[in-house]
Amino acid sequence: MTTFDYVAPRPARWPVRRIIGATILLALLVFAFLPLLIGGADPLKQSLRLTLQGPTAADWFGYDHLGRSMQARLAAALRLSLGLALLSVFTAMIPGVLLGVLAAWRGGFVDRAVGAVSEAFLALPGLLLVLMLTAIVPDNPAMLYIGISLVL
Repeated sequence: MTTFDYVAPRPARWPVRRIIGATILLALLVFAFLPLLIGGADPLKQSLRLTLQGPTAADWFGYDHLGRSMQARLAAALRLSLGLALLSVFTAMIPGVLLGVLAAWRGGFVDRAVGAVSEAFLALPGLLLVLMLTAIVPDNPAMLYIGISLVL
């Protein structure tokens, strides 16, 4: 075999990794949205008699200091996180694709201007921008959404 012979690389084991990743994502989606379909516990309902109780068969994660179901709260937080991530990605994708097409189509000054604006956003630390916006209006998912969309 000479140095110029081409040897095809062996196929990677990526299908197994993709199957594992898809299974984890599916399990998270089921955990997040199944309580909506079967009528799970309210994540905001308080019962002080259940304060700091451990896991039970009905509630696998126990209760917090106000007697709220940690399982219901985790499912609600997961729904909010997944929805916010999906919305932020689509919101950032639309102007990004449109501005990229405009910059490629027109070229010249428009290309340099779009590039300068995108580099200005990339120069800011993303986490800092999101934290600044959420510090201005705390406890508001809309500001978190706006910050994540601007960073993307």
